[in-house]
Amino acid sequence: MTSANASPLLLIFLVLMLAGCGAPVPLEPVKPKLTLAWVHKSLGNPVFDLGGQAAQYMADQLSASGPYDVEVIIAGPVSADAVEQARVIDDLIARQVDGIAVSCNDPTACIDPIDRRWRPVFR
Repeated sequence: MTSANASPLLLIFLVLMLAGCGAPVPLEPVKPKLTLAWVHKSLGNPVFDLGGQAAQYMADQLSASGPYDVEVIIAGPVSADAVEQARVIDDLIARQVDGIAVSCNDPTACIDPIDRRWRPVFR
Protein backbone atom coordinates (compact mmCIF):
# COMPACT_ATOMS: atom_id res chain seq x y z
CA MET A 1 0.00 0.00 0.00
CA THR A 2 1.35 3.40 -0.94
CA SER A 3 1.33 6.42 1.34
CA ALA A 4 -1.21 8.09 -0.96
CA ASN A 5 -3.62 5.17 -0.34
CA ALA A 6 -2.92 5.09 3.41
CA SER A 7 -3.77 8.76 4.04
CA PRO A 8 -7.55 8.44 3.39
CA LEU A 9 -7.68 5.27 5.49
CA LEU A 10 -5.83 6.97 8.34
CA LEU A 11 -8.18 9.95 8.14
CA ILE A 12 -11.26 7.68 8.29
CA PHE A 13 -9.76 5.80 11.25
CA LEU A 14 -9.08 9.06 13.14
CA VAL A 15 -12.59 10.39 12.48
CA LEU A 16 -14.14 7.16 13.77
CA MET A 17 -11.93 7.21 16.88
CA LEU A 18 -12.78 10.84 17.68
CA ALA A 19 -16.51 10.21 17.17
CA GLY A 20 -16.43 7.86 20.15
CA CYS A 21 -14.88 10.53 22.40
CA GLY A 22 -18.03 12.64 22.84
CA ALA A 23 -19.78 13.27 26.14
CA PRO A 24 -21.74 10.30 27.47
CA VAL A 25 -25.47 10.39 26.88
CA PRO A 26 -27.41 10.42 30.17
CA LEU A 27 -29.61 7.39 30.69
CA GLU A 28 -32.39 9.40 32.33
CA PRO A 29 -33.57 12.88 31.39
CA VAL A 30 -32.32 15.64 33.67
CA LYS A 31 -35.05 16.91 36.01
CA PRO A 32 -35.58 20.65 36.36
CA LYS A 33 -34.42 22.00 39.72
CA LEU A 34 -36.78 23.56 42.26
CA THR A 35 -35.13 25.47 45.13
CA LEU A 36 -37.16 26.17 48.25
CA ALA A 37 -36.05 27.99 51.39
CA TRP A 38 -37.14 27.12 54.92
CA VAL A 39 -36.56 30.21 57.11
CA HIS A 40 -36.52 29.74 60.88
CA LYS A 41 -37.31 32.40 63.47
CA SER A 42 -33.89 31.57 64.86
CA LEU A 43 -31.32 28.88 64.12
CA GLY A 44 -30.80 26.21 66.76
CA ASN A 45 -34.41 26.19 67.94
CA PRO A 46 -35.48 22.51 68.22
CA VAL A 47 -39.00 23.21 66.94
CA PHE A 48 -37.76 24.85 63.75
CA ASP A 49 -34.94 22.32 63.38
CA LEU A 50 -37.58 19.57 63.31
CA GLY A 51 -39.54 21.48 60.67
CA GLY A 52 -36.38 21.87 58.59
CA GLN A 53 -35.67 18.14 58.84
CA ALA A 54 -39.22 17.40 57.68
CA ALA A 55 -38.83 19.81 54.76
CA GLN A 56 -35.58 18.11 53.74
CA TYR A 57 -37.19 14.67 54.02
CA MET A 58 -40.08 15.72 51.77
CA ALA A 59 -37.68 17.30 49.27
CA ASP A 60 -35.78 14.01 49.11
CA GLN A 61 -39.04 12.09 48.59
CA LEU A 62 -40.26 14.45 45.88
CA SER A 63 -36.89 14.38 44.14
CA ALA A 64 -36.89 10.58 44.12
CA SER A 65 -40.40 10.16 42.76
CA GLY A 66 -41.47 13.45 41.20
CA PRO A 67 -40.71 15.50 38.11
CA TYR A 68 -38.39 17.93 39.95
CA ASP A 69 -35.05 17.80 41.72
CA VAL A 70 -36.04 19.64 44.91
CA GLU A 71 -33.41 21.44 46.98
CA VAL A 72 -34.22 22.88 50.41
CA ILE A 73 -32.14 25.69 51.88
CA ILE A 74 -32.40 25.96 55.66
CA ALA A 75 -31.77 29.54 56.79
CA GLY A 76 -32.54 32.01 59.51
CA PRO A 77 -31.02 34.52 61.88
CA VAL A 78 -28.81 33.37 64.76
CA SER A 79 -31.22 34.95 67.26
CA ALA A 80 -34.90 35.84 66.94
CA ASP A 81 -34.33 39.21 65.28
CA ALA A 82 -36.84 40.58 62.75
CA VAL A 83 -34.36 42.87 60.97
CA GLU A 84 -31.82 40.06 60.56
CA GLN A 85 -34.56 37.68 59.38
CA ALA A 86 -35.62 40.21 56.71
CA ARG A 87 -31.97 40.38 55.57
CA VAL A 88 -31.89 36.55 55.32
CA ILE A 89 -35.05 36.67 53.18
CA ASP A 90 -33.50 39.35 50.96
CA ASP A 91 -30.40 37.17 50.52
CA LEU A 92 -32.53 34.18 49.53
CA ILE A 93 -34.46 36.28 47.03
CA ALA A 94 -31.15 37.46 45.56
CA ARG A 95 -30.25 33.77 45.13
CA GLN A 96 -33.49 33.45 43.11
CA VAL A 97 -35.09 30.68 45.13
CA ASP A 98 -38.39 29.42 43.76
CA GLY A 99 -40.26 29.67 47.05
CA ILE A 100 -39.85 30.56 50.71
CA ALA A 101 -41.57 29.13 53.80
CA VAL A 102 -40.96 31.48 56.71
CA SER A 103 -41.99 31.68 60.34
CA CYS A 104 -41.75 35.44 60.81
CA ASN A 105 -40.42 37.04 63.96
CA ASP A 106 -42.41 40.12 63.00
CA PRO A 107 -44.90 39.61 60.15
CA THR A 108 -44.75 43.25 59.06
CA ALA A 109 -40.95 43.04 58.74
CA CYS A 110 -41.27 40.01 56.44
CA ILE A 111 -43.82 41.53 54.06
CA ASP A 112 -41.56 44.05 52.28
CA PRO A 113 -38.77 41.69 51.23
CA ILE A 114 -41.22 39.06 50.05
CA ASP A 115 -43.43 41.59 48.25
CA ARG A 116 -40.40 42.76 46.27
CA ARG A 117 -40.21 39.28 44.73
CA TRP A 118 -43.67 37.71 44.91
CA ARG A 119 -47.22 38.95 45.06
CA PRO A 120 -49.43 38.28 46.90
CA VAL A 121 -47.98 37.39 50.28
CA PHE A 122 -50.19 34.85 51.96
CA ARG A 123 -50.90 35.98 55.49
